[in-house]
Amino acid sequence: MITLLEETRARWQHLPPEMFYQKVVRETLSEQIKMAYTVMSVYTQIVTTLPLTSSLALQQLPPGTPRELASIRPLLRHMRDLLLQAHSAVLGDDTVTLPASYGWEGFILYLVGDVRRFIEETERWSAVIASDPRMQKAQVRQLNHKTIAAIGVEMRDQMNAIMTTLTFAQSYAFARKRIPTHRYTAHATA
Repeated sequence: MITLLEETRARWQHLPPEMFYQKVVRETLSEQIKMAYTVMSVYTQIVTTLPLTSSLALQQLPPGTPRELASIRPLLRHMRDLLLQAHSAVLGDDTVTLPASYGWEGFILYLVGDVRRFIEETERWSAVIASDPRMQKAQVRQLNHKTIAAIGVEMRDQMNAIMTTLTFAQSYAFARKRIPTHRYTAHATA
């Protein structure tokens, strides 16, 4: 898992926006998401091919959960797809063209908001898996008897590391633009 050290943050916060975008967003954040996607893909591949998981479903469903995500196989595929979408957003594959008035700081804020929604949903599902009683009992022999709940814990930890990078990038852009956090947050969620 790739984490940000305090000395790295101190060095990066003084970079000009273009260099910050390249170093923090295009390199570090992209690498974190790519690593999480790779890990999730491996777990998904293993878990979805096991007979044990063909009927394995969450015992406790969060309110409003679509029926198809109650089973572990489609849920893991969904989480993998969320990470793929997050990585595509970082690479700009689906980025809308923003007005030039946004500048680098506005672009960083836009990307942070776009990526954050995928990471937050992945983190929520990771937490659900980690705390589910059935997933805590479901051991995967091919993963040295690791439980599916342990996969959820591992993915949640990776999402927390990614969220730290996103929060750092957001703070950087806010400081450079000198706009209050609450103004952007309200706009970003609307």
